[in-house]
Amino acid sequence: MLDEVFSEAGCRPSEVDVVGFSAGPGSFTGARIAAALTQAVALAADARVVAVATSRVWAHSASVLLPGNVWVVSVPSRGDAFYLSLYRVDEGMVVVSAEDVLCTEPPEWIAEPELQPGLVGTVPPWLPEVWRDRHKPDVEPRAADMLSHVELLHTQGRSAAPEFALPTYIAGDSPWRKQGAD
Repeated sequence: MLDEVFSEAGCRPSEVDVVGFSAGPGSFTGARIAAALTQAVALAADARVVAVATSRVWAHSASVLLPGNVWVVSVPSRGDAFYLSLYRVDEGMVVVSAEDVLCTEPPEWIAEPELQPGLVGTVPPWLPEVWRDRHKPDVEPRAADMLSHVELLHTQGRSAAPEFALPTYIAGDSPWRKQGAD
């Protein structure tokens, strides 16, 4: 499949300088596969890697496709837990107002009346009803919108060696608990 991609692009792996990927948070398996594929391509191409938060790309995609510059991104975790983040987009620059946090109830910042953000992703069942009207279900994160973040981070010297292509893990999100030494 990668041979086909390189053939369609008209380039060889040796011409790749940087490989970007959506690092999550989100599907554990999906983020792990993206990280593994990124590492493999970057190692084969002797390239650098850039991990970009899925929520950042989603907010950027929303701002390109729809009016509005403030976005809440909601990604399901497990059970009734969701990763929520708040972004402001100004002249194409995506600024984090609240990073991805694992929530089982609305965070304090979501009630700020001056925000009036749109919502992309999955609506948590515990979110107030007003959010149903702000939800934009047809917006998905787009790879094309990720490219500008990859390029910017790489030019800022924030790319890394392939072994550092790792998924984003959010504190408190593991369903596993260490058992006591009984």
